Amino acid sequence: MRDNRLARLLFAEILAAMFCATCAKDESLPHPRFEVTEDVVFARTYREDGASVDRVMDVLRPVDDSSQARPALLCIHGNPGEQPYPGGRQHHFRDYAEYFAARGYVCFVVAWGFDSAPLVQIKAAVRHVRADASGYGVDPERIGAIGHSYGGSLAIALAVTGEDHGQPSDVERADLVNHPGVCSQIRAAAAIPGGVFYPEECDLDDAPIFYARGTLDKNFHVPEDRVAELEARNVSYAWFPVEGAEHAIDSSLQAAFGRTLPELMNEFFALHLCDGRGATMTMLHTLHDGAGKVSAAPFNRLAPANTKTTLTAKPEPGNRFVRWEGDLTGTDNPTEISMDASKRITAVFAPASTSPVRQER
Repeated sequence: MRDNRLARLLFAEILAAMFCATCAKDESLPHPRFEVTEDVVFARTYREDGASVDRVMDVLRPVDDSSQARPALLCIHGNPGEQPYPGGRQHHFRDYAEYFAARGYVCFVVAWGFDSAPLVQIKAAVRHVRADASGYGVDPERIGAIGHSYGGSLAIALAVTGEDHGQPSDVERADLVNHPGVCSQIRAAAAIPGGVFYPEECDLDDAPIFYARGTLDKNFHVPEDRVAELEARNVSYAWFPVEGAEHAIDSSLQAAFGRTLPELMNEFFALHLCDGRGATMTMLHTLHDGAGKVSAAPFNRLAPANTKTTLTAKPEPGNRFVRWEGDLTGTDNPTEISMDASKRITAVFAPASTSPVRQER
């Protein structure tokens, strides 16, 4: 038994090195070893014909002597097609799970299907992880999600929807394995790429979102519209178009600032799941109060620390810019800031006042 465990640990190390060539050479990785437990049942759902289906996931846990609770990441694969469940899909999207497990995250590679509502399955996975957080060595308040394609859309749905969406059926709610009543909210989400589910649900209280898309991706034609929906509703987001990438983005491509997509996501999750520990980048969250919007140049909301950024408040017709609030005050517009720390800045707009009419005497 011990030999099998050692073999699995060594195999996990080899997979992580294959995914990111620098991992094998980087002795500074906090958790270069992790163990893999496959086919863990996290919920039971029911098909239209009444048959029950046990939902499964693979769990990747860092190996060391620490007893400290760790952040958790759900890794959600893309469109599984119509093959019978699970069909091996619980092993999909393992490369990102291996990358983050080597950096101290407990990762859950969730297998989902179209034989019942996908969001119900994904939220059941969150509830399972939170309900058994101590068993997995996870901090229940530091759960995030990362997904590809349709899985990216599901990750965003976790970030922006409340408990009223993705509810299990009455028979599923009665099944104790589904942990009825446990919260399914997460703290951060990454989509590479994905749509925005339930845009009417988005607001400034939602979890921050990391959104990336290849510029040659033909599956999502207008991702800027997705980003505009987030911005219009004051959601905190980071948006990266990856030049020359298609729908399946090569993880070795430099996406921005000389960094790969996994490296950028590692910074994003360090800021939002690890309270900034280990982060070398900062996050800018711009909001608007009133009829208007804020543009940032350069446009990246996630950028290396001390990056200079110019903010411009743009009122809608018939409105005017009033002032900045939050981590920036004053009325200069445009204005330059230095991102020496993550910032939350609000542009306040008001209806344009008409000039008083001067009376002739």
